[in-house]
Amino acid sequence: RARLGAEVLAICHTVLPQMVDGKLVYQGESPDEVALVSAAASVGFRFIRRDGDMCTVAVGATAAAEPPPGAHGMCPPGSKELTVKVLAVNQFNSSRKRMSVLVREEATGNY
Repeated sequence: RARLGAEVLAICHTVLPQMVDGKLVYQGESPDEVALVSAAASVGFRFIRRDGDMCTVAVGATAAAEPPPGAHGMCPPGSKELTVKVLAVNQFNSSRKRMSVLVREEATGNY
């Protein structure tokens, strides 16, 4: 269950990754959202790329592993890519107090 929880945190958000001085940093609408994505990265689910409706996570990436310089959006050594297509997003709102994201894993077709 912990693995699934970390995977969900790495995928279900509106954060954007950026390379700053050779380090991957996250930019988001709220500091809470950035903190959750960073927490997922610290346990091996590093969000590395968003291309339109495609989202890529490096699974098994250690906290110290960084992609080679100039390789923004690439998986660090020793990790594998998990790519999902974002099919729908229900943004966070104060009445629901949650955000919902529907995704499909590209490799398996699982939702």
